[in-house]
Amino acid sequence: LAALALAACSADSDPQASPARDAEASAVQAPAASPSEGAQEPAATATAATTQESTTPQADAAPTAEAAQAAADAVPKSPQRLMRAALSQVPVGEISAIREMGASGDPSFIPVLLEFARFQFRLDPLVGTVTYQSLEQILEAYQGPQPIWVDRWWNWWIEWLGEHPEVSGPPGYAAFKGELYSRFFNEEVGSFFYEGVKTAIRLEEVVWGGVDEAGIPALTNAPVIPADEAEYLDPGDRVFGVSINGEHRAYPHRVLNLHEMANDVVGGVPIALAY
Repeated sequence: LAALALAACSADSDPQASPARDAEASAVQAPAASPSEGAQEPAATATAATTQESTTPQADAAPTAEAAQAAADAVPKSPQRLMRAALSQVPVGEISAIREMGASGDPSFIPVLLEFARFQFRLDPLVGTVTYQSLEQILEAYQGPQPIWVDRWWNWWIEWLGEHPEVSGPPGYAAFKGELYSRFFNEEVGSFFYEGVKTAIRLEEVVWGGVDEAGIPALTNAPVIPADEAEYLDPGDRVFGVSINGEHRAYPHRVLNLHEMANDVVGGVPIALAY
């Protein structure tokens, strides 16, 4: 019986009897290798593999915001692109585009910036400030150092533009002007300006008159009296005379000046007299 027990113990201790159990025991019971032993090599190999994977660029990785902005800044800004950006109705985008116009030193942007200066009260306050700073920057690049900026506001600038017919808007200026007026008034007003529009005067000198649509009421079908009964007029007062089909009408300048337009029927013909 003792011999049989010894034989059974000897069979259980055979390393080939349970390879899985031996492997598990080896993994659990193996002592940690000392720094001088070759067990470091697998760890070093694993570290190298990890480093190689982390440095391998990923083709589908999304670019950072900084990289995207740098790429956008590297693209040349055409006048049309800057004008569109200035009409973005987002103050940050408008200001950035206006500053780029100023930094360009290109005088063709002066008419563009004057459009914003005219409507600055309808824009973000900072947009107006940056607009005048950019105008000054372009003027210095165009004409050299200038006196200290004291009173160079919109009135001064529009007179300067009138005295410099060589300065015209950049390509796309007419369409920009139409979009701007559509934005601040309505599409009917903006439709007057489009690429290729023919004008008898410089497009740069067509400016907003200062009132909104229907802000000045027209003189419509006004009552009339005989000329010798118009005691409110002096003999030398100016009038606008209209004669149609034997009917005569005189519209006093002092009256029409307040309305700027008269709508009437003279000699059976509807007329619109604009002043």
